[in-house]
Amino acid sequence: MFYSINNNKFIMLLFKYFRKITLLLFFLLFIFYNYSCELINYNYIKKQTVLYPTFDIKIVEKHINEKNLDYIIELSTIYPEIINSYKKEIISLIKYYYDYYNLSKDFFGLIKIYFNIQNLFIDNKENINTNIISLDSSEKYLLNRVVLSIKENLFNLYNNEKNYIFKYAFYKYLKNYISDLEIKLPELSDKNKIISSYSDIMDNILTVYNDKGFKIVNGVSIPDIFIGSAFFIDYNLLVTNNHVISNDGKDFNQIYVILAGNKIRCEVLYSDKDFDLAILKISYSNKKFKYFNIRENINVGDEVTACGSPYGLENTFTRGIISNTRRKVIPLINAYQTDTPMNPGNSGGPVVDKNFNLIGISFSSVYESQNLNFIIPVEYLIYSLIYSKYSYKPLRSWLGFYFNKSRITYLNKNSINYFKFKKVIGDNLNFVNFKIKQINNIEFNDEEILNNFDLIQKYIFFLPASTIVSVILIDNKGLEKNVNFLTYLRPKNVNLEIFKYDTDINLITPYLGIIIVKESKNYMIVDILDEVLKVLLGLESGDYVNRVQIYIDEKKEYIILSVELTIKSKNLRSYAYSFLIYFEQEWFI
Repeated sequence: MFYSINNNKFIMLLFKYFRKITLLLFFLLFIFYNYSCELINYNYIKKQTVLYPTFDIKIVEKHINEKNLDYIIELSTIYPEIINSYKKEIISLIKYYYDYYNLSKDFFGLIKIYFNIQNLFIDNKENINTNIISLDSSEKYLLNRVVLSIKENLFNLYNNEKNYIFKYAFYKYLKNYISDLEIKLPELSDKNKIISSYSDIMDNILTVYNDKGFKIVNGVSIPDIFIGSAFFIDYNLLVTNNHVISNDGKDFNQIYVILAGNKIRCEVLYSDKDFDLAILKISYSNKKFKYFNIRENINVGDEVTACGSPYGLENTFTRGIISNTRRKVIPLINAYQTDTPMNPGNSGGPVVDKNFNLIGISFSSVYESQNLNFIIPVEYLIYSLIYSKYSYKPLRSWLGFYFNKSRITYLNKNSINYFKFKKVIGDNLNFVNFKIKQINNIEFNDEEILNNFDLIQKYIFFLPASTIVSVILIDNKGLEKNVNFLTYLRPKNVNLEIFKYDTDINLITPYLGIIIVKESKNYMIVDILDEVLKVLLGLESGDYVNRVQIYIDEKKEYIILSVELTIKSKNLRSYAYSFLIYFEQEWFI
């Protein structure tokens, strides 16, 4: 049936408001779509329940038969009776893996076996550890022989290393973890092999070209080539930044340097996004190669020189001072800040002091700033060299403890260490407050808060996963507890990982540094670790957290935390705030 528009008021109204109705429908559809996406995104990362690990004899025997020593070691941190019950089999497994790691020259495998024997078995009178398993004389003799053999093999790895910088890396690592190993700080007998002038530096730095094909700019196709700097650490090995050689998700990229008029391809031996470091190999031997001397301790005000190829201008040197020695430009590094002029192309180049000692690697600047530039300290390179030496990926470990202001105030739930804490201090883990006095015979000065955190985090970082560490904790009453914990591979996104296994309200501690305790319906704030947050919001102990809600944006890689607070200094009024929190964060060891 045909309807006349003139005779149908409904049709006339529909046409009159058609545009507005359409826009309203589109708007509602857009809101529904975003809400649905957010719900899907939020529900995709579901909360997971972590069950207390059980001592099942059949499972234990199955893993013993499968030679799964790491699993047995992990479970034994909760149930030492496993080792007492299967001591002979486990010691046999330890000997088996020692032989395997020794034969394959697996450096980190030997380190792991060393600490697991020391902290689980060997009775050391100077370190009364309640976790140690009793041994008879023959068992103790066998394990002591394994420990001595490990130390001898590690000594030989150090002693047989010919490259000065790699040998220095071995020395730093071994002295940090096995302090009684009798090795000396390496020295070059030929002083002519040490960089001592700008001319020497010029012979040992190069421009790196990262050819990523083409890109479209204003509708025009142009070459997409990224330029950075690099320096030699051996006759055919170069160090640069990871971002210099990154392909940015493209299928194609070609990395090369130009030497003696020849274009020479680079092979990427090692790349580390977290430390922004890469090691390259070229099919060329630098006959003018010399070593940098290493300087790890730098002070504010010290004069430094950046060397590299800003905008492709090779062999450029710029001078400035160190402005700060602890800047978190990227989460896992304490970078040096400098006013030394740097530009695109400086990335990956060496930074030296006035005596030409290598103190770090150029890597970042604040865009359109007045000389706000940053340096990766050389110590991060030193430890990374051992990974590259044995073709390891850059793997870092953690215990899963939120460690801020020299105190453990939060525990990752998805870890045997969480259950070990429950065993040590009971089921009430709503308020955790422990200081760390000592790890594996290394003591920490309670007064040096930031320095303590850096030392502890780096110490745990470079231990292999599944390593037992002996930790002396001090509770809020001053009582000491000696506990064995286990290292795990540190997840890429720590804040996302802990979100999966805990309630939103508990996550306010690691996300915002606000420590709370349960009080009837609400949660009372007992401490605020972030001084900036404390001042800006006017928070103080005794204020209340009424509600916390967390959303995850996986695409943009951040967390949205909404919180409702009741603040005493503001007449007990309630205020709602929202915070953006990145997936990765620094305050975990």
